[in-house]
Amino acid sequence: MRARIRGDGEYPHLFVFSTCRDFLRTVPALQHDPDRLEDVDTAGEDHVADETRYACMSWPYVAEKIVKPKSDRIEMMANAFGQVTYVREGEDGKTEIVDIRDVVREHCRRKEQERRREAW
Repeated sequence: MRARIRGDGEYPHLFVFSTCRDFLRTVPALQHDPDRLEDVDTAGEDHVADETRYACMSWPYVAEKIVKPKSDRIEMMANAFGQVTYVREGEDGKTEIVDIRDVVREHCRRKEQERRREAW
């Protein structure tokens, strides 16, 4: 259900309205079963959760991994010898050293593409 509520990052895939009083009353208070962690404790009221789970499973959904766009932020770092390096966060989340000339060229190329698109 969490993946359905979270959705694809733009829209949720499970909507719960304020008129679903039993859902809003019981689902947030559900406890995990101590013996079966993938299930809820059946000692509590879990009828609405079961109904929602059956509805979700009638239309299976696998959440896609949300890819974070590459950051344009570049930081300048200088060492004790006065040497300057430029770094930014790579696609894998690690810091990578970049050549500032490549960054400027890429920026100019993108701006030129935008200008051509607007002129079209």
